[in-house]
Amino acid sequence: MITVVGSLNTDYITSVDRRPLLGETISSNFLSVLYGGKGGNQAVAASKIGGEVSFVGAVGDDLNGKSYLKKLKEYGINTSNISVINNTATGIAFITIENNDNSIIYSKGANGELNEKNIEESQKIIETSDIIVVQFEVNHEVIEKVLEIANRKKIPVILNPAPYKSFPIEWLEKITYITPNEQEFQSITDNNFYNDKYIDKFIITLGKNGAAFHENGKRRLIKAPNVEVKDSTGAGDTFNGVLAYYLSIGDSLYNSCKKAIYAASLSTTKIGTHSGIPTEEELDNFIKKSNNKLLNY
Repeated sequence: MITVVGSLNTDYITSVDRRPLLGETISSNFLSVLYGGKGGNQAVAASKIGGEVSFVGAVGDDLNGKSYLKKLKEYGINTSNISVINNTATGIAFITIENNDNSIIYSKGANGELNEKNIEESQKIIETSDIIVVQFEVNHEVIEKVLEIANRKKIPVILNPAPYKSFPIEWLEKITYITPNEQEFQSITDNNFYNDKYIDKFIITLGKNGAAFHENGKRRLIKAPNVEVKDSTGAGDTFNGVLAYYLSIGDSLYNSCKKAIYAASLSTTKIGTHSGIPTEEELDNFIKKSNNKLLNY
């Protein structure tokens, strides 16, 4: 079982030909209101690809929160450890797409209310996980408690350090893999956290260039397939959710990363994060059509 501890947001997505100047009002090409949040996206990715998934998080007692809980259940995700916070709004992300790339403004809402006590109450589900995924759209105290439980039970943890904020270097002792993008990786290297001691823990996503990581000290680079990008929102989350699934079923690190890269690339060919995430059958067909055989190690 995969447990995702993280954020649940309502995403307001708009597309523009260019961003407005200060004080300027422009018209958008479209507006969509969808389900998102890094945690939610990663959980849906792991579930759609075939995983048994439980979620630990929080929503507000508003319509957005109720709708999201219903949607997660439709995906087959265990929502029994999602707290409903009274008098609080569910998290919101405002996403603007320009030239097939996006920028995001994020409001934590109920995600910011998730705390150490909630993790203690969810300890049983965390302790029975095959792998755990966490990100930075929840408070550090939440991640600290998850790492404590996982480390004690020797459960693998994927830490997706997004959106980036500084964190204790001691966390690298307790996580199995950390998955920054290029900008997040630069912030980590600026803090001197990237060194030979932890080099095998880093899986760096490179957008259209794929992903880089080290295996037994040897650098590996997996190139992404060429696709027609329509919406890159959630591609990184798709990568993390799919990576978690294949690692949880015992696939090799190389194969898990390659499948995750292909799934992330495929997700960008559709508008909308959850709708763009592929099923395992869709991913397998895409890999076959790309004429790339997965190597076994």
